[in-house]
Amino acid sequence: MARKKYATKQQQQPKRTPKSGASEASDWRPWVLMAAAFLLFSTGLSNGLLGIDDHSATVDNLAVKNFDLTIFNLGMYAPLTWLAYAIAYHLGGDHPFFYHLLSLLVHVANVWLLYRLLQRLDLSRTIAFAVTLLFAIHPIQVESVAWIAGFSTPFFTLFCLLSTTFYLQHTATEAGSQKHYLSALGLFVAACLAKSTAVMLPLLLLVLDFYWKKPTLERRKQWLGYAPFFLLALGFGLLTFYTRAAAGVDVGATTNDFSVLERALVVCYTPLLYWSKLLLPLHLSIYYSFNKVNGALPIIYYLAPLILGGLVWAAWRYRQQAPYLWQGLLFYTANIFFTLPFYAVGTFELCADHYNYLAVVGFSLYWCPPGNTPGGHFPPWQAACKRWVSSGSLQCWDSACYRSGCGKTPFLSLTMPSKTVFTSKENCTRRGLLLMPMNAVT
Repeated sequence: MARKKYATKQQQQPKRTPKSGASEASDWRPWVLMAAAFLLFSTGLSNGLLGIDDHSATVDNLAVKNFDLTIFNLGMYAPLTWLAYAIAYHLGGDHPFFYHLLSLLVHVANVWLLYRLLQRLDLSRTIAFAVTLLFAIHPIQVESVAWIAGFSTPFFTLFCLLSTTFYLQHTATEAGSQKHYLSALGLFVAACLAKSTAVMLPLLLLVLDFYWKKPTLERRKQWLGYAPFFLLALGFGLLTFYTRAAAGVDVGATTNDFSVLERALVVCYTPLLYWSKLLLPLHLSIYYSFNKVNGALPIIYYLAPLILGGLVWAAWRYRQQAPYLWQGLLFYTANIFFTLPFYAVGTFELCADHYNYLAVVGFSLYWCPPGNTPGGHFPPWQAACKRWVSSGSLQCWDSACYRSGCGKTPFLSLTMPSKTVFTSKENCTRRGLLLMPMNAVT
């Protein structure tokens, strides 16, 4: 009976029609979102270069200084990122301002692109605004936006958002559009040349096609269209393993003193850690260690598969009544899947805030009010749980604000302490050493 009730309400909802160009031009929401993102993160424009990768990625990078885009750096091949750094370098040399400004402007552009993309996926303006706002100002974005060496994350995301936009235009008609498809494919290549993490895009396109907005494109063309994306992703993924190994980084499933079983437990624990930071963004750091106690992982790691499995089951169980839970989970998973620590590709690559840069969109759907998502309604258990979590989150944010004594918004008060990690080489190095005990993974 409950399912029939939800299905009846879902059928009664009017089908949204695409927004006209004039309507988009008169929409003030993306400008407010961009202004909020710019004002919040502009406080980091005076930050300096850090000891963790900033110098190696910019002023000490021969690809940046000499415009030589054939060089591997930091175990990566990211010529478009080096090119962007080179522009900042030739504008200001060793001065960090232009690097920070470049990262900020790309983040602001991503805010606009994401808002428009969510509307194209038939989310209402209200929901698109709320989700994009969290993307724009969530404290976990500090590492991607305020850290110069983290610039590659918002930069490759810029190309991914553009590629997805063109791809949706391609699938909007039964015959498809060769121009839009080739544009999407070319922008995907650009994203991979900015950072190899962009190999997640084909998975994201699958999720959007099958669980967000069913394409009008003829099914055979749809499946054939996936092939070049996945082949390119495979090629860039193999290139990344090669460049990391060439840089002397241990690559494998049993490195970092983890057995195969322990690594599986770490993989299950990592999303839970991320979600806790997204829900209550306290004690954010550039480094999270997976410590063993007396040679064994703590009990929470062994419970992680059960907790994660329960959450996935709940999202699947209520996918009819609250489809945004399942949609959000799949969106989030598609974005972080290849960054989960199945294999070691470096010290900091096991777990990092910047892996959540675009994935935060999937998590944000949890906070959407009922009736505004595509066919979405809250199950009774979620409404009570959501009120409890929201109340606790606000109290935690307010408490953090008052303790900081800054007299500013809770989001800003949380962002500022996070930024202190990135303010100077000395602070950054000291914080990293304090967070890396002797028995931590190295």
